[in-house]
Amino acid sequence: MKQFLMFTCFSIMIPTTIIAEETTQTCANGAGTIVIGAITGHKYCKSNVKMNWWNAVSWCDAQGRRLFNLNDCGCSDTIANCAQNCPEVSLVIAMQNSWTTSFKKIGYVDYIDLYNGHISPWGVPALTDSYFALCK
Repeated sequence: MKQFLMFTCFSIMIPTTIIAEETTQTCANGAGTIVIGAITGHKYCKSNVKMNWWNAVSWCDAQGRRLFNLNDCGCSDTIANCAQNCPEVSLVIAMQNSWTTSFKKIGYVDYIDLYNGHISPWGVPALTDSYFALCK
């Protein structure tokens, strides 16, 4: 009976220990979180706070990186519906939008939903604290 109890306690402790060891990788001296691309496996640095587009560009630049570009989406002839979607960042983080360096309309910047990869052309660069920075 003692052996059974010890075995039961030990098996409960193992999964708990494994879960406790899982951590979120940080970047930018803790001011950002590592996000892994769904297509390339590249490690991007996402800011932990929202910022306007100008600050996002500067934030990435300060780390020796550059703001995410739609050319980084991992699109190819084999990926369907890439026109308004970015498979590289699909299912990366729920309900968070990120700035890009891409412009489709004068006065607006594209931004990406980091959950479904949808690209929207309606980001206004000067809006304060609009979206997160995503740096490559």
